[in-house]
This record gives sequence, structure tokens and C-alpha cells, in this order.
Amino acid sequence: MITPFKGYSKDGEQPGLLLLTFSQVTTWIFARSLLNAAILGFYYGIWGTLAYAAYYLSFLTGGKIIDSLRFRHGYTSVQAFLHDRFGRWGTGCYNFVIGLRLISEVFANILVIGILFGVAGSSSYTFAVVLLPVLHWCIQCWVASKHPYEQTFPDDPVSGCAGITQRSRSVSGTCQYRQHHV
Repeated sequence: MITPFKGYSKDGEQPGLLLLTFSQVTTWIFARSLLNAAILGFYYGIWGTLAYAAYYLSFLTGGKIIDSLRFRHGYTSVQAFLHDRFGRWGTGCYNFVIGLRLISEVFANILVIGILFGVAGSSSYTFAVVLLPVLHWCIQCWVASKHPYEQTFPDDPVSGCAGITQRSRSVSGTCQYRQHHV
């Protein structure tokens, strides 16, 4: 596991191909922002594009808040802070909102992929929006059947819901301790 802000594993190793691949996928997800900026620019001119670009200033605010939580107040994560202040409900609500945000991001990216195949509403667009997630799910099921103990995604919706619930419980459970910097 990579230690935050240091870029090395606990053994002092640099990130491997898998971590760098996930980093690249994250970069691809942000490419949707370019599409959003272009759409706002089309409808509202330069002001729409600048307004969307101003959204990224919130990253500075978020960075400042996280920096304060970690180095000024000694918390190891946002969840640790929320657990300390609001208990399990605080971390539970935060994890729920983050989960909704991630699901929203996934579906928004599926729609962007659809645009690559055709105009929104066309048969090629609809085919891509339906087929690609199903294809991804099938690949994950196949991988899970070959490596059942290294499974990253569940192969059915019931297991998926149970896995997400279990992971959020373990995250909120492990974040209940506060680490102080001396």
C-alpha cells in the first residue's frame, strides 16, 4: 500500500505498473471535465468556460482543509476527523455521499463513452452505453472466476452491495483512532 504524500510503499519501493495504470485511468476520468468546459463554452461563451475552470479552485480549498486536518490537528484522514467529531454517523454519512458521487461519476463517464460512438439518443450511442458496462461486468466475472481470492469486483449485485457495506464498515472502523503529530 502506498503511504500518502510520500510515493513509496512501506518497503520503500516505487509505485508499480498497476498503481500507475490506475493513475492514468483517473486522468482519463478528468478528461470528461474538458468536455464539460467545451459544452459550457458553446452555450455561454468564454464566461461558461471560465466559470467551469473556476471550479478547480475548490481543489485548493480542499487541499488546505485536508492539510489542516492532517498536520495542524493530527488526523490521519477525513473519516478519522468525522468519526472523532460525529461518531459512526459522521463517517457513515460521508462514505454514503462519497459513494453516490463515485456512482454518479461512473454513469457520467459511461455517457461520455456513448458520445464517442454516436450522437446522444442514436442506436450506436445506446448500444455503446448498454454494451460497454455489460462487457466490463462480464470481464470482471471472468477474472473473478479465474482468481476468486484476488477478486476486485463482485460478480453479482447482492455480493456487490454486501461488499460495499462491509468495506465501508471496515473503513469507518479503522478510522476511529486519532494520530497526533508531536
